[in-house]
Amino acid sequence: MVVSRGIATGTVVCFYGQSRQYFRYELGFSNGVSAEIRRLEGATAAAIAVLRNYSSTRRGQAAAEIFDAQRMMIEDSDLISRACDTVRQKKINAEWALKIESDRNIEKISAISDPHLREKTLDFRDAVERVQNHLSGTESGIALAPNSVIVASEIRPSTLIAFAQTPPVAIVTEHGGWTSHAFIIAREMQIPAVAGVAHILRRLSDGAILLVDAEAGRVTIKDHLASPGTLEFASKPLIPRIITAIPEPVDLTTLDGVRVRISANAETRERCARAIELGADGIGLLRSEYLFDWHRGIPDLETQTSAYRESFGAAAGRPCRIRTFDIPADRLIDTVEQLEKNPALGLHGIRHSLADEHQFRIQLSAIVTAAEDADVEIVFPLVSNVDEVRQAKRILSAACTNAGRPIPRVGALIEVPAAVLAIESLLGELDFVCVGSNDLVQYLVAADRDNELVAATYQTLHPAVIRSLKLIADAAAVAGKKAVVCGEMAGSPFYAPLLLGLGFTWFSMNVTSIESVRELVRAISVDESTAMTRQILGVHTAAEAETLLAAFHKEHLPAKTTTQPARRQ
Repeated sequence: MVVSRGIATGTVVCFYGQSRQYFRYELGFSNGVSAEIRRLEGATAAAIAVLRNYSSTRRGQAAAEIFDAQRMMIEDSDLISRACDTVRQKKINAEWALKIESDRNIEKISAISDPHLREKTLDFRDAVERVQNHLSGTESGIALAPNSVIVASEIRPSTLIAFAQTPPVAIVTEHGGWTSHAFIIAREMQIPAVAGVAHILRRLSDGAILLVDAEAGRVTIKDHLASPGTLEFASKPLIPRIITAIPEPVDLTTLDGVRVRISANAETRERCARAIELGADGIGLLRSEYLFDWHRGIPDLETQTSAYRESFGAAAGRPCRIRTFDIPADRLIDTVEQLEKNPALGLHGIRHSLADEHQFRIQLSAIVTAAEDADVEIVFPLVSNVDEVRQAKRILSAACTNAGRPIPRVGALIEVPAAVLAIESLLGELDFVCVGSNDLVQYLVAADRDNELVAATYQTLHPAVIRSLKLIADAAAVAGKKAVVCGEMAGSPFYAPLLLGLGFTWFSMNVTSIESVRELVRAISVDESTAMTRQILGVHTAAEAETLLAAFHKEHLPAKTTTQPARRQ
């Protein structure tokens, strides 16, 4: 399926791994081998030191024995020396050499008939992962080569952001969907991407030339192209549509004079600046996770303060709404002793922030310090009850007092059913709310948005979703507080009439969606949208809602604005 439109051709770079993503590169100079070995040895020493500390400070004999065993798997084996030999012989990067040798060990352990010994595989993976964490936390200067096409089972947002300075020309994955965070970022970066290509890693290897047609949803290996004419077409670079920069926010109104505000989602200073150039009415959602390198852990106060100050400054005095860290606990180094069985329902968002109050206070202190000359609001993610909001506000108040700064406006992302049903109580504690439409749909219909097996169940127009949105809009109107829609619904022209009809007038979206949504808003009236929405609120299936919404587009809008989302609704 197409998840980010465009056409590009380039050289395949295969990424492997689930919890982390690896790729192989060759060392291009004589001193590179020695440097790589030093990196590997340094990372190993750091990992061993952490494990030794864990085994000596953890309460309980069992935990100490586990960490001791992991340490010995690294320290007393020939794994690292063999990985160093592989670096020397193959002249490849340390990460890939360690992966080669650890995979060999895992294969041997897995072949043992004794199930208790086979369970050692998990400990061994964890031990190697710790070395990889420290290894990737050193400065290696790794960058993608020009005209690279990333091919992977799935692509992580952190992986994509890591290559922001040397981005790929296209992405092809086996898994993922329209609402995957990585592909949301890909659309912002205008990187063509196709997902759902079965067994792509088995059919390609590094160095292959690939044409990615993310308009038609086709991926073609150059060697298999049918004719020179096609080859010539494949060699043409993608020419992106040029959007004229707008120096001031656009005064956007519907046909019947209702003002609509459009802000942008972003995750870096550069993205913030680009949004303002396009006339966005501020930054509607600044994702603070862009600072978090899960190989290194949570950045310190100075790093966060500096980065936030740059992003707030790039907003050029316009409102900037920053979301506190929303990182699953299983991505955090050395903070969770056991991986969660269901991270989507586990310790992340505001839950993790409250569980690690020290780090949460550091982030809030960095935000309020950096916001000295900016119009900043703070959003707490994955809120499900009033107690969480009160605790977060208490910590924020203390951070503001210590920093000598006023308390900023605070809001919450409404993403779970409990928050919808408690919306009136939450609004009593908050200055505004943001609707995280992607996760809200996922949790309401209990379907993983990136799981192709339940793609038909993930229905943005499910009656429960629409009625939940209505509850939020009505409660915010009664409370006299703003409700901002984020996520893919906000950035889709197809859904704009429905959102306006439900009572929402503030949207936050990826920068690439701004112009098309503006064009649609100018072409419709809220009165017409409200009448259509009343009909949709009375239907019983997503298909019926889609039919009504499509009919509205056909009747009231130019043909070019009626395109439905790429994913079945």
